[in-house]
Amino acid sequence: MIPYYCNEAMLLLPNVRNVVDCTRHSLEIETEEGTKLDLVIARIPVTNESLRDVVERGLADQERSLKGFMLLGKAEGEYGGLFGIEVRMRFIDKDRGPLYHHVFHTVIERDRVGFFGISRVVHQQSCEAWMVSMLSNLKPRG
Repeated sequence: MIPYYCNEAMLLLPNVRNVVDCTRHSLEIETEEGTKLDLVIARIPVTNESLRDVVERGLADQERSLKGFMLLGKAEGEYGGLFGIEVRMRFIDKDRGPLYHHVFHTVIERDRVGFFGISRVVHQQSCEAWMVSMLSNLKPRG
């Protein structure tokens, strides 16, 4: 049996040869200042590609597929002892209008993990400040 942990419980998964964890956490947040933003934490298994290659491929795909895509910044950095690549971008979502994304891509154990801060462009500065504060307090388990 393979133990699997989530916020609510620990599950023993019987008769399992392998598990691929593609967990996504999605939080709708309203800050004390009234800014509304989404925090999405997504993980997928590490492949043979480097983190840089994965991020570059993802950005190329987004530039081709997202209306009004604009890369605002990309830099390597570290939060909570985790090396990663931080990306800031804007694009136009057909349902929500102009959006801002601040993303920190990293690797934790055997997973690529992305921390996505998402807001309307009008709240870009507040989202940016919130993400930097949140990431600065990142404490990986283990």
